[in-house]
Amino acid sequence: MTKSLKEELEKYIESNAVRFHMPGHSGENISPVYASAKYDVTELDFNDNLNCPTGVLLDLEKRIATFCKVDRSLISTTGTTTSILIGLGALRAFGKVIAIDQFSHKSVFEAARRWGYKVKIIPRTFDKEGIAEPLTEDSIKSFIDLNPDINVISFTNPGYLGEQLNSDIPYSYIREKNIKIFVDAAHSSHFRMHFLYRNRACNWIDVFVESWHKTLPVYTGGSILHINDKNGNIIDRALLIRAKVHTSSPSYLTMVSIEEALDIQEKWAESCIYEEIFKRLLKLIDDHPNFKVLSNPYASAKLTINTDYNEFIKHGIQPETHWGRWTNFIITPFNLPQVEKIDELLYKLKPITKINPLRIPKCPKILPKPISPDAKIKYIDLDDAVGQISAADVGAYPPGVPILYEGLKITKAHIAFLKKTIEHSFNLNQGKIAILEF
Repeated sequence: MTKSLKEELEKYIESNAVRFHMPGHSGENISPVYASAKYDVTELDFNDNLNCPTGVLLDLEKRIATFCKVDRSLISTTGTTTSILIGLGALRAFGKVIAIDQFSHKSVFEAARRWGYKVKIIPRTFDKEGIAEPLTEDSIKSFIDLNPDINVISFTNPGYLGEQLNSDIPYSYIREKNIKIFVDAAHSSHFRMHFLYRNRACNWIDVFVESWHKTLPVYTGGSILHINDKNGNIIDRALLIRAKVHTSSPSYLTMVSIEEALDIQEKWAESCIYEEIFKRLLKLIDDHPNFKVLSNPYASAKLTINTDYNEFIKHGIQPETHWGRWTNFIITPFNLPQVEKIDELLYKLKPITKINPLRIPKCPKILPKPISPDAKIKYIDLDDAVGQISAADVGAYPPGVPILYEGLKITKAHIAFLKKTIEHSFNLNQGKIAILEF
């Protein structure tokens, strides 16, 4: 009979064993911060080893794969950045040339560098506010036809704000070209709860990642790498790479929350709870016709609406994020009753109709070569950086997408973007940018 991680941990807790092992809190409820400390253990003889699973963790990963209808699922407790690193590493054996959607998280580009890919960037178009518009089937086919040497292709779907960025990916066409498909689906973990999205396109995708901690009841860092691979070649490589790059001290607290979330999802799939969420959000939108929504909440269970982020903060409501005039909320079965507070406040607020233009600089066709680890770098003011070579990927977070790449010459357009997003940019140091020093 399959054992659960929770059962094994609770058996250990009930044994009242005196803990002379990591972590240093020894399972004691020292303060409210340590309320779950008793579940926070290290690898012991009963609770398996994530980097070489043979027991309860292997059983848990098999359960996840069965529920998600894939051939293999691999847990990460260090976020989807690690899952992306493992997934793209496993696909590297199938070829050196990768096409990456321009609207991809910085970790996708960094993983491609790590594994020695030659990166071709699939360009996006952006609206006046710097929000990515969907790739079309024709544009993807055209890009592939112009680049017949592509071995792997990487997309992002959905976007940080709930946008359906790649709803028309021609999966069968890509497969006909013998190209492996990777998808950063970090924000889609809850999609399988919705009858319109269950199993959608998953059978066509070789490797995809989900950040379960983003929209499911999982502690921060809980991520899943999914693999469709009947022959086992990708799976074997992914297991080997995880053992190399994942921390040897995974969070058991995160892993047991993944197991709990799996149990909860199985119940949600039967109860249609997400249908209630979608109906509630659609009613909210209907009740406030003066406001606009950036993406259809019936697809994403995210509400992204054109009104002042700071007003919600003032009234004790913490949104997920904001981008320009757009404020973003993640709606789950746990905060659904509190949507009423958003509803009530919207009656007092006004929509923001004025567009603050944000131009996204043109991306290069090919990712520049990585800079040498021993290259000399220095941080300088943005105003002095035009014409210099960037020592890192730089952009805004959210959404964590680079607009300037390591090894690329810095332009006025890059600096203009960074000045407008300076409060939430990444890879700057106190407003200064890293450049190569020759």
